[in-house]
This record gives sequence, structure tokens and C-alpha cells, in this order.
Amino acid sequence: MCVITNISCSEVPQPGGRREQQFTLPSGAVITLQKVRVLITGTVNVTLDDGRSGTADFRICETYYLCAPPGTSLECQITSSDCFVCTIVDNPIETLADVNVNLCVGVQTTANVTVALEAMFCQPREQEFPLPCPKPTPPLSCSPQMTEEPLPSPERNSIGPNQAEEAFCFNTDRVYDWVQNQIERSVTVSIPPLVCVYEVTAAEGECIGIAQGDLICYPCTTPCEETLVCTNGVCGLVLTLTSETCVPCPSDAIELSQDFSCQVPGGRVFNVTQGIFYNEIQPAVDDANPNDFLIVFPGEYPQTTFLTIDKPLTITGFSAEVTNVIFPDSLTNTTSLRLQADNITISDLSFFGPTDLAAGDEALLLIPQRGTADYYQGITIRDSVISGGERNAFIKAEDLTLTGNTFLHTGDENSIEFEGILGETIITNNTFLGSPTSRGTLTFQQANNDDVFDGTIRIEGNTMEQHTQFALFNTSGFINVSVFIRENKIDHQDRSGSSIIFLPFNFPGLDTILIEENTITNPNENRFAVYVDYRFGGTTSPNDDQIQVVRNFLDVAQPWGTALDTASLIAPVGFTTTGAAFTMSLGDFDLVDNTVIM
Repeated sequence: MCVITNISCSEVPQPGGRREQQFTLPSGAVITLQKVRVLITGTVNVTLDDGRSGTADFRICETYYLCAPPGTSLECQITSSDCFVCTIVDNPIETLADVNVNLCVGVQTTANVTVALEAMFCQPREQEFPLPCPKPTPPLSCSPQMTEEPLPSPERNSIGPNQAEEAFCFNTDRVYDWVQNQIERSVTVSIPPLVCVYEVTAAEGECIGIAQGDLICYPCTTPCEETLVCTNGVCGLVLTLTSETCVPCPSDAIELSQDFSCQVPGGRVFNVTQGIFYNEIQPAVDDANPNDFLIVFPGEYPQTTFLTIDKPLTITGFSAEVTNVIFPDSLTNTTSLRLQADNITISDLSFFGPTDLAAGDEALLLIPQRGTADYYQGITIRDSVISGGERNAFIKAEDLTLTGNTFLHTGDENSIEFEGILGETIITNNTFLGSPTSRGTLTFQQANNDDVFDGTIRIEGNTMEQHTQFALFNTSGFINVSVFIRENKIDHQDRSGSSIIFLPFNFPGLDTILIEENTITNPNENRFAVYVDYRFGGTTSPNDDQIQVVRNFLDVAQPWGTALDTASLIAPVGFTTTGAAFTMSLGDFDLVDNTVIM
């Protein structure tokens, strides 16, 4: 298909004005005409049958001789236009379409003149009504100064009784000359070739202008490779195919410069930083330098023993749905994935480990301490799946981030046990799926007396299903801890327990406690949304209004608590009555704008 758009035609001014030139007519008469030049511009738009398209601007200069004396204006109009593709030539770089353009051009020279006319002004006749209409007032006549000589009287019929004589004048354009011409030109349109479109899965090094998530157009092969690894010596890229067939290059995509060399991966694990392929994860980790970037390609990665990451690395898969690390059933009463260094990032991977209900300290993930109250810093796990183990994880860490993950708990202990944390702990947008035997989701309590909790805990935007508790804070070892629990969706289903629990061993170690805009659903009776539990000991209490419960949706089955508890009458919050001996009261809960299903 071919279409012409943005077409225009205008006079090209000439130095010194329009030049005059004399011509002798066949009759022998000599006339003087003026030379005018016009410029015609437009855009040719070509769309091929495979969907590719291209454009080309054209400029055509034409010369005409017209009666165009000083004071006249030139008007140029394109009265018709069409185009068609004559030939198409393909090459690896582009497709060239030879387009025939046909135009019909009309060029006039005009000047504005005043014309005086004399005519009749009609008046209506009267109807025979009791009240006649008023006579219309005729318009003013042309001024006699508009003409040098008196106007001749035109021949006309005699003036009837309902007519009046009127002289008037008006301005109009006088056409001095007018030519039409047909123009035919050839225009070459360059059309980009079909390409394979990839997304940048990883970019490592000095990749100026290229970032993760960008689209890359790569010359078409049949079929397109699923994955490419490209490098130019300073920048390493991993590209993932986005289209099954060759397509036109999207307008927002990038074409790699010629200094990039691309190849099909030569292994299943790629060290982007060093440009080396491996078939298994542990050898790639062992050979990596600190701060290297590893890509794990889709597939299953059965392990024969635990996997240890003991240096700062970024390890990412293409998607947790298709990149599975599977630990053997022999790893019972131990841990499978061990993170033992600062600044480790794990993303887009699935980890599956065994669950032995008879095991004691079995967990899929372990982040141990480096030393006494000395924790590894800057560990991030995101967009991954953690499945298996009596517990999903034992964690001691500083500045830890868990975001966008799915934790599948199949054991009969707590899902994640935080045994010591420092700095800012971020737990956001995760999904915690339990089982008929699952207990707590997030438990913060010491494993040893020298374990420390200090800093900010942010638990926001998570979803929990089928656990007895959402978050339990054993305040032993707490030092200046602030807790923010916001915008979580908590559904206990058949697992009976209170949602957010504080064990009051050291309430002075807690600063801010904000429980805000959560949705809590608990169909089990005798439970609370927020509970201070003195049954296991503790002799401290929060300050007045310290536990802020704000704008939550609370659907907790009644009655709230048992005979051993003191419960609020307006919201499912309370404490073990024995806590009153330590100044605990319902006034320690600041209840604001909660929606409570009674």
C-alpha cells in the first residue's frame, strides 16, 4: 500500500523578483511573461504485505512562465495525487521500495480587485393583513468615488412596484493566468528488515544507553533463538526472545552497534561479568569473583547437597516459574540454601526442599550470623519461590529485603524465624501460603541470649493464608525497634490463632508500633487481631496508646479472647488479664477508624 501525506505547494522567492521573458506566439504576437518557481513537498508512506512500513520525504521544484506582473500572488494547488510501488529490492540491511509518484498541479496568478455592479434591490409585497409589516431599509450604495467614470446603465426590465435600483461593490480575486501540469517522479523508500525482538534480561558493565527491560532488535534468523548472550568487551547482555517470529522492529527498541558479538548460550548458567558458561550453579558460584552477575537459564537444577553462596553475588533466573533448584530428600534436619556473605541478591528462582515433620531444625533457607550480634548485610531475595522445610527459613541479617516472593510452607513449625535483625528489615509484597499444619508466618525471637533486634521492621503489602499467626514479636533482645505492619491481607482460614502477637519481655525496647490499613479475617473464636500475651512470662507493658491500630478491616469471630483475657468491646484487641499487674490496660491500644465486623 502506498499513500502520500503532508503534501504542500508554494512559490520559491527569487532574488530580484520574477524575471520577465518574451515569447512569440504562432500568430506572430509577442507577449511578456514572468518566470515563477514552485516547490512541492510531501511524504510517501509505504506498507508492505508483511506489515513493515517506511516513509520518505520528497521535494520537487518546477518552473513555469505565467502572466504574473508585480502585485499578483501565486496560488499553487495539488488537485490530485497517487503513488504505487514499482519494484522492491531486499538486502540484509534494508528493503528498498521504488515508488512512482503522480501529481496534478494547478498554478494561478491572481490579484485582488474591486468590482462595482448595479442591480435591483427587491422588496417584499404586502399581504392583506390588518397590521402591515414595516418596509425594509436598503443597504448603502457604493460611493461614486469608487470609479473614475460614471457607470453605464445596464439593460434591464422596467422596475416593478416591489423593486428598487441599487448600486454595490465587492472585492474579489482576478485570475491573471492559470496553468495545469502533471508531474511524475520516482522516490526510493527505505524499509527496515524483519527482526527478532529480544528483551534485555541482564545488563552488566558499562552498557551506556541499554538497561534491563529494554527491547533489542536483532537480525532475523529462522527461527529466532530463544536466548542470546551479547558482549562488546565492556558491556555484557543477556537477551530473551519476545516474539516467536520475525517482526518489524518496534519504534522504542534499540539496535545493537556493530561492535557487539552475540552467541547462543553455551551452558545453563552464565557469568555475565566474566563471559563464562557453566552447567551447574555451585561451580559458577565457586569460580565467580565478588560482585559478579550470574544468570540461571530456564530448567531444573537438581542438587546433590546444599547450595552455599559465600561471596557478594547477584544470581537471577529468567522466571521463578521455569527456573527450579531442587534439593534432595536426604537434606533433612539441616538447611538447603545457605547465604553467607554481604550484598547477595537472589531473584526469579524457585527453590524446593524436603519437608520432614519429624525433623527439628530443618529449613530450606539459612542466613546465619557472621559472629556474635554480627550479621551479614544487604541480602535481598525477590520474586522467588521458597518451598519446603519444617521451616522455610532461619534468618539473622542486617538490612534484609524480602519482596515479591512466594513462601510455600508445608511443615508444622513457623514459616520464617527471624533470630536477630539490625538496620532496616523490609518484608513487602510477599505471599505466604500455609497448610493444615502451619503455625506462625513471621516470628521474631532470639535463638540465643546474645541475639539482637535493633532497627525498623516494615511488613507491608503481604498476603497470608492458612497460618495460626501472622507476626509474633518476642521482645527479648529488642533495642529501639519500630514496627510498621501496613496494608497486609491476613486470612487464617482453619488455622486458629491471634494475628499479631507481642510477648512482653521487654516492651521498652519497642518504639513505634503502627498496625494500619490491614485486612484481617479470622473465623476462629476466642482469638484477637492484636494480642499482648503474658502466659509465657514478661513483666513489662506498652505505654498508653503505643500500639496504634488504625483504619484496619477486622473480621474476627466472636467471642474475642477467653476467660483469661481482657478484651476491648469495640475491636478484637486485648491482653492476658494477668498483665494488669504490670500496668497493662486497654488504654495502651490506640484504636482509630477501624471497620469491625461484630
